[in-house]
Amino acid sequence: NDYCIIRTGMVYGTSPIKQTLPDWILNKIEKQQKLELISDQFMTPTYIENLMDMLIEIIKKNIGGKIHLSGPQKFSRYTFCLELLKIMGISYDITSVSQKSFEKTDRPTNSSLNTSKASLLLDKKPESFKKSIEKYLNTRL
Repeated sequence: NDYCIIRTGMVYGTSPIKQTLPDWILNKIEKQQKLELISDQFMTPTYIENLMDMLIEIIKKNIGGKIHLSGPQKFSRYTFCLELLKIMGISYDITSVSQKSFEKTDRPTNSSLNTSKASLLLDKKPESFKKSIEKYLNTRL
């Protein structure tokens, strides 16, 4: 328990410094611009507020070892967008694209994380996408 290695994936939330994926999507929609999103690369999106709650608990409980802190559900950027729009109750034309046709660098096809250890050890569990994205959307009001 002398150390703890935290792994996380695709962190999103409201930031004055960096535009995260849902910010980018919603900005494109507000400007009525074309949306092209990768559908064959997968990650587990992580809401920053949930990540911070889990990190604080790990520090307080002095949990050691390796632990994955992310959302519990796997999405492509395309399915992330579809779910976001579904929760918001809006419709928008989205184009599904391949990672190879969109990015110039090679990235893993699946960078999703297994959060079962975090779910077992923590009181503040990895939140569902629906719960986290609703919290995120409330910060944009």
